[in-house]
Amino acid sequence: MIKSLILISFSFVSLISFGQVIDVKVEKSEVFKDEYRETEILASQDDVNGGVLILRSYNGNTISPTNGYYFEHYDSNLKLVKDFQLETKLPVYQKNNTALGYFFIDNEIHIADILFDLKEKAIVCSITTVSFNDFKSSKKELFKIPRDEMKKLGLFALSPEFRLNAFSPYENRHKSSAIKMSVNKDKSAFAIAIDFFSEKAETIKLFVFDSKMNLNFNKVFTKDINDDNFELHNLEISNDGDIVYLTSKVYTDESKAKEEGGKYVFEITSLTKNTEKFKVVDVENHFIQTLKTVVLHDKIVLVGFYSDKNDNRFKGVSYFQFKSENLELLYKKFNPFSNQFIIDKYGVKRPKELKNILVKEVLVLKNDEVILNAEEIYKEDMYYDKFDHGKFNNNGKFNNTSRDSKIVYNFNDIISVKLNEDGNLLWSRNINKLQNAVLDKIPYISYSSLLINDTNYFFLNASEKIKNLDNNRIEFVDKNIKKSDLYVVRVTEDGTFNYQIILKEDDNEVPFMVANGIKMSNTIIFPGRKGSKKQLLKISF
Repeated sequence: MIKSLILISFSFVSLISFGQVIDVKVEKSEVFKDEYRETEILASQDDVNGGVLILRSYNGNTISPTNGYYFEHYDSNLKLVKDFQLETKLPVYQKNNTALGYFFIDNEIHIADILFDLKEKAIVCSITTVSFNDFKSSKKELFKIPRDEMKKLGLFALSPEFRLNAFSPYENRHKSSAIKMSVNKDKSAFAIAIDFFSEKAETIKLFVFDSKMNLNFNKVFTKDINDDNFELHNLEISNDGDIVYLTSKVYTDESKAKEEGGKYVFEITSLTKNTEKFKVVDVENHFIQTLKTVVLHDKIVLVGFYSDKNDNRFKGVSYFQFKSENLELLYKKFNPFSNQFIIDKYGVKRPKELKNILVKEVLVLKNDEVILNAEEIYKEDMYYDKFDHGKFNNNGKFNNTSRDSKIVYNFNDIISVKLNEDGNLLWSRNINKLQNAVLDKIPYISYSSLLINDTNYFFLNASEKIKNLDNNRIEFVDKNIKKSDLYVVRVTEDGTFNYQIILKEDDNEVPFMVANGIKMSNTIIFPGRKGSKKQLLKISF
């Protein structure tokens, strides 16, 4: 039976917004048992009737040592309608099976994977399709690259840019993977690019498919440059599925000779079945760690953070806009963070650049304005005395036999930035947050966001006691993941924000994974887990 509650809203007053109430509807499913404790949500989508479809991966236990996928269909009341298990059992002659991506089309989920087949002596890429209507599955080969062809193209590793562990999506942001997969916004086409390593030239093999898994075209893209001087950062597809855009960081001889700024340029390349075009993106005397590619109707936008110090610092937001037809540059902007942002962060105006920022979302509004949501993310080694568990650092006076350590993952401040359709900064805000956890607890920290009518909502777990900072500022902190309240923070169209508690931890039987929000039009669903106990939380506006 579903537990429903229309939240009686109450709002803590922040330094920004006063007395504005956030009205939300909160619903919970029943608490039920889950056979698989080691699972990860990979993809999700709403069905046409207000329910939700979920794809999870699972790791077997001693009783069931297999690995595979778990499919779940919940109705609008968060009641489990159907579920289905699919083992990823392969013959011994197929090695290094690697998942590339997952995407929904209607009520079907498509799972792309790539492996090396010893019998075929080839790299084989396939896609498995599972229908949530009847859970029937089918598998289709997408392409095959024989060993002889690979010898001509170069080498590459069967390793994607994600899914190595829960922190990999954040850890791999600096160096590109050899394999990228992208699905366009309309889900009418998808592309897979393999970046081969070759001493002769930069070489990328590209495959483009329609929504029926038919091959539109494939081609080999080459550039006469040492492979070490070329990094493929982004792969995007046009809405009609005919054009693929590659965004790359390129270290040319000319850029290496620069006296100031990053010794590289970015390049945007458009590829069709018969054409290739590219445009150089000069970072001038600035530094840019990476750029995200956004495909609009008749424009291409590259957006990211920039610095005046180095690649690992961040001073503001860079923006480049091109005509999609011929890649003519329309706008180039370098926007410093606003004074309000610096005051949000430090309490006073301070000429200090940020670090450890990762862009998590680029949201496009109706009038082609853009919102970037980002977070301060990093990891560190924490050292302890084995005997009294006291924290110490590398200079602590302990012998090696008494030392123990663990890796702690930090997810701190939320950064939200809005640019107009020409790339000018409208506002930038910093939401102070201090969270850390070990690897398996990452889903319970960080945040999920939901955009409704150009208003941005952030959901996070934090202590009931909000930390008061100087100059009338606040900071969300966590002390115990299992004993955290669930908050919503609202950032409106003009950049003002306020916040309130949605659920008190005393009201929850299980903690909810705020980093794994399942988004629908005006609803977000969070899975919850405590041991084998499982529950879903639905928040609607």
